[in-house]
Amino acid sequence: MKAALSGLGKVQPWLVALPIAAGMFIIWQLLRVESMRPILATCPPQHNYDYAFSDAHATNWTFDVARDGRNLGLTDDHCDAAFPDLYQEIDRAKTWHKANKPRGVITEEDINQYDDRAQLRVMIYEGQAMYRAIAAMPNPHLLPNIEFTIDTHDDGRDGGPRGTIWTYCRHSDARGEANWVMPDFGFWSFPTDTVGSYNEFRSKVKLTEEEGDYSSKIDRIFWRGQEGNGGEVRRMLIQAAEDKPWSDVQWLTWGAEGSIAQMHDHCRYKYTAHTEGVTWSGRLRYLQNCNNVVITHKLDYFAHYYPLIVTSGPNQNIVEVERDYSDLQEKMESLINNPEMAQQIAARSVDVFRDRYLTPAAEACYWRRMFRTWKEIQGFEPRIWTDGRPGEEGPRRWRGVSWEQYSVTGKDWGTNAPA
Repeated sequence: MKAALSGLGKVQPWLVALPIAAGMFIIWQLLRVESMRPILATCPPQHNYDYAFSDAHATNWTFDVARDGRNLGLTDDHCDAAFPDLYQEIDRAKTWHKANKPRGVITEEDINQYDDRAQLRVMIYEGQAMYRAIAAMPNPHLLPNIEFTIDTHDDGRDGGPRGTIWTYCRHSDARGEANWVMPDFGFWSFPTDTVGSYNEFRSKVKLTEEEGDYSSKIDRIFWRGQEGNGGEVRRMLIQAAEDKPWSDVQWLTWGAEGSIAQMHDHCRYKYTAHTEGVTWSGRLRYLQNCNNVVITHKLDYFAHYYPLIVTSGPNQNIVEVERDYSDLQEKMESLINNPEMAQQIAARSVDVFRDRYLTPAAEACYWRRMFRTWKEIQGFEPRIWTDGRPGEEGPRRWRGVSWEQYSVTGKDWGTNAPA
C-alpha cells in the first residue's frame, strides 16, 4: 500500500487534518517569500507553565491494552512506563542536531523552507489545542511553545544542511539524519474503504482474530499491491513468489475478483509480505496489527517506530529477506517446517506492536515527547505577532490564519493570509 500523498503540490485540508490531528493546532502554510505568512490561532492567554506532565502514582501502574490502548491522555510518567523504547528516533534526531548545528540548536532560519509542495509551517502556542495528543491533556498549557515545518509527501525532503524538517520517514543513510520523523496520517485514518480509520481497522482486526488461533490461518504468504508504486522491489517479490504453493502474491487489479482485500483480511493468513512504496509504506503498521508473521525486504526508509523491529535472535518479531527476495523461498520453507517458531515470531509481533507500540495511546505519547524534545534545542521563541522585522513591515498583525478557519474554508491562503 502506498502512503497516498506523493505528487501533491497543494495541501488539501483533509490531508492536513490527518497527520496533525495527533496534536497540532496552529497550522501555517509555507510561502515562497522569506517572511512566511502562516495560518494561525486565536489569541492565547499569556502564561508561563512548567510543561512537565507527570503523575506520582505511575510507579504503581502498568499498561493494559484493553483499558489503556485508546487513552490519549496518559501522563508522561505513564508514557515512560508503557512505552520505554518508543522514543529512540526522537533521541537520535536531538543528538544529531546538538552535534551538527551551530551552537547545537535549531534556528528560525532552519525551518524557513519551501519547495512548492505539500509543506506546512506549524506552531503550538500556549496550549491552544486542536485534537488528540494535545486535547486529551488535562491542561494543554503544560506543552511548550514550538514552531517547525512539516513535509506531508511520501518522499519528504531531507533536511540536511539546508534546514530541519518533520517528515513521515527518513532515508536510512546520512541523507535523512537531519529529519525529525513523526507518526503518519494513517494513525488517524486512511482514505480508502479497504482500510478506513485506524480505530475502525483495529476493531475489525479484533473480530477477525476471534475466528480462530494462529494454527487455523491460511498457510500462505499474502500480498496485493500496485505495480507502479514500488518499482523494482515489488516486481522482484512477484517473481520470487510466482507459482509457489505457499504463495498468494498478486498485483492488485481493480475490479478483478479476489484481487482486492480488506486490510483486516490480511490477518487471515499466517504470513504477509511488506514492500516499500515510493519511499516508506504505511502498510507495515497494518500488517503488524495481525497475529501473523510479517516478511519484509531490507528497508531503505525508517518510520518513527522502526527501531523496535527485531529481525533475528530471541526477540525476533519480523522476518527479513534480501531486497531482491533471493532468499524468500528458503525463509518460507523454514517457517512452514517450523510452525512453533513462526507462531512465536507472530506472538512477539502482537505483544510489541499491536498491543503496545502501535496503539493510539503510544502515538499520542510520541507526539508529546517530540514536542518537548524539539523545545529543548529550539534556539528561538515562536512569535504569534509580527514584530517589524524584514518582510513584516507595517502595522502589527497576527502571523497567519487559524486552523479552524483554514479547515472550514479549504482556502489556499498563500501570500494573502489576512492581517
